[in-house]
Amino acid sequence: MESITINSSTIAKTADDSAGIGNGFVDNALIESIWKALDSRVDREQITQAILEAEAGYKNARVKTFIPIFIRRDVLERLSGNIER
Repeated sequence: MESITINSSTIAKTADDSAGIGNGFVDNALIESIWKALDSRVDREQITQAILEAEAGYKNARVKTFIPIFIRRDVLERLSGNIER
């Protein structure tokens, strides 16, 4: 299994190319979706770090079904704001 370290957070890449990020709510499809939504203006490492930070805010959530949607929204808002500055 290949792993990638970004700012001391290790991401394990499995055979199906999903990223074992944080609590497992996030995969490469989410990273790619955010990257495309930002018109490729932010690199994937920055997106991954923002996802890890956003995901931490949901670690105690009782209902976990919509966490990837919330993370996507949070990351897009945060990184879109950085691009506009």
